[in-house]
Amino acid sequence: MKIVAKYYEQLMKVRGVEIIYGPMPDDLLRNPAEELFDRFIEPYRPYLSDNRVFDRTNTILATDNLIPPEFTYDIFKTCMEYAIKVNWGTSIFA
Repeated sequence: MKIVAKYYEQLMKVRGVEIIYGPMPDDLLRNPAEELFDRFIEPYRPYLSDNRVFDRTNTILATDNLIPPEFTYDIFKTCMEYAIKVNWGTSIFA
């Protein structure tokens, strides 16, 4: 999450994103940017909070040991620009 927050700050030209671990208090006051970020991250929350380790044996065999690229800012930016271009998630909140 720290990497995603750092890339988000860089892409959106904002500062001060703070990652809060654990349950969110019901009385937590958030500014509009925080509410927007929280709304957009909601569908991904289960994936970001899962700490399981997966056995890659079959994946390695099926892909001839193909290793995915490191998650970089350029990859993040490309994904976010595509999401914005196609209005990704619009139907989720409609």
